[in-house]
Amino acid sequence: MDDAELEAKAKGYLQCALDAKDESKAAAGAAKEAGQILKRSRAAVAYSGCQHVVAVTLFDATRQLLFERTGLDHFKTMTAYLAHLSATGEGELIMSTVSGIIINGWILFLTFGATALNGVEIDRKLFDREKWVKDHTTPRAELSTLEFVLCDGFQADLLAKLKATGKSVNALVMAATGKGSGRVTVKQLKEEITNLKAAKQSEIAARGEELATTKAELAACKEQIKEKEDEIFNLALVVEPLKTQLAEVKNELAEVNNELAKEKDKNKTGRRQTAVSPLGDATNVRLTSSAA
Repeated sequence: MDDAELEAKAKGYLQCALDAKDESKAAAGAAKEAGQILKRSRAAVAYSGCQHVVAVTLFDATRQLLFERTGLDHFKTMTAYLAHLSATGEGELIMSTVSGIIINGWILFLTFGATALNGVEIDRKLFDREKWVKDHTTPRAELSTLEFVLCDGFQADLLAKLKATGKSVNALVMAATGKGSGRVTVKQLKEEITNLKAAKQSEIAARGEELATTKAELAACKEQIKEKEDEIFNLALVVEPLKTQLAEVKNELAEVNNELAKEKDKNKTGRRQTAVSPLGDATNVRLTSSAA
């Protein structure tokens, strides 16, 4: 691989990094959007619960007003009216569930209900179900209270205020009273569990998308790592022969150094012999002269 090819590869890595960064930003945006969708879903579930409670409570207010006007026995209590409707095939509700819902509904009326509509005003305390006069064991609202909550605009105004809170009925009741709804039925619990499951499933789906994005990023990183490992492997294929050649050169160099060392030793020996020979000749001459 020449320099130009190597530089091209470097630019490829840079582009891969930039692309991955863009994908990460897109994934983060998708996760945020999923969170917003989940939030809207929870708000929708909470609002539908408020609509249900308000409708049931106004249904009971209508029953009370009909009894005040007609005196008919099947309007006297909620139990009697529901039995009448069930017998005629016009509707079916569970009394234990309705009782708890109505209590919560009037708490919402007391807390959020309008007190002035269509030129008519009312004292908010008249929405307090705890202070109503009881007929035997059934609390009864005043006629003016029933007529006010059933007038045009009351339901729409109340629902708009409840929707703006984004909270569930139980949360609103708890905030208003400092305690839970007080009469939670099995059906209410099942509905709450169903709503929670739906919300959790939406949250799980959002988490799944985040996980999928993370896995994709991890796979991209693994691919980059594999490419780097391949490069290292290819580089090793080049380096290993070079290491072998280097070892051979070192061996050859060691042999040359040994030969040089031997030559140096020979030269030293020759110089010592040359230095001794002239002295021996001079001694021989002196001995010869003395003998003569």
